[in-house]
Amino acid sequence: MKRLSLKETKLLTETLKRVNSKLKDYIGVTNVGIGLATKNGELTDIPSIIVVVKQKIAKKDLDKNEMIPQEIDGIRIDIVESNPVEQFADPYQKFDELIGGISISNFRLSGGGTLGGIFYDKDTNEPVGITNHHVVKRLSGRTGDAIVQPAWSERNTNTIGTLIAYDKQLDCAKFSLSSRTVASYSKQNEIVGDIRGILEITPEVIGLAVQKSGARTKVTFGRISAIFETDIYVVPNPQKTPPKTEISQQGDSGALWISDDGQMNAVALHWGGDLNVYRAYAKRFDLVAKKLNAKI
Repeated sequence: MKRLSLKETKLLTETLKRVNSKLKDYIGVTNVGIGLATKNGELTDIPSIIVVVKQKIAKKDLDKNEMIPQEIDGIRIDIVESNPVEQFADPYQKFDELIGGISISNFRLSGGGTLGGIFYDKDTNEPVGITNHHVVKRLSGRTGDAIVQPAWSERNTNTIGTLIAYDKQLDCAKFSLSSRTVASYSKQNEIVGDIRGILEITPEVIGLAVQKSGARTKVTFGRISAIFETDIYVVPNPQKTPPKTEISQQGDSGALWISDDGQMNAVALHWGGDLNVYRAYAKRFDLVAKKLNAKI
């Protein structure tokens, strides 16, 4: 699968700007973005506008004016059925050194997720952990809550930090590290699975090979298939993943998608998977880092 060129991406983006509101008015449409079309469940190299619906409706049940066009201005429109679920789950292994990919949770919340990685606060230059809002905040979490690892259990006293900021729309949160934890976190931006040396936070590229380390599935490999206003879609990388392999499961929420192109750049913050297809969902990390005032 190819990566889209800047010219192709620009054409798709400009076309989408013109038709975005029109496409969102069709019945059942939940999101609109750009990406690569899918055929018979397999990703193609065809640049497309991606229209997301919860459930596809048969043509016989729609009036002509209710049917989403097959193309606009010569650009294919690919209708994608999507039913995402958040992926937080139960406790996992305890790590002595704080690194991305390990299981964490808020001490007052059941279930848990994954620590994406350690970054730095732009104002204070202090190290902070980043994960999902739905992992450490949700409805009943509060600023100042203890963050523990591994994920929640009644006997867990291994506090690693304190919740300090979050954003529900971007499903992200950050926590300060305890004085004990600061001495034991990875200063090389290490992530479970021997992923080392994150160099920078990079914009997303359709077709880019990526990898993540989640508390449940460990290291999995994918490619970016579509980009939306705040989200990206990731599908299995057929060159590194056997057919019909889940690249995300319960407990992986909060994991960081890293470019798998030798650059090791932070691309997106994983938050969920699909009920019906082999697809993962993540928030664009450039937006997350800006919202949380974080840097490499």
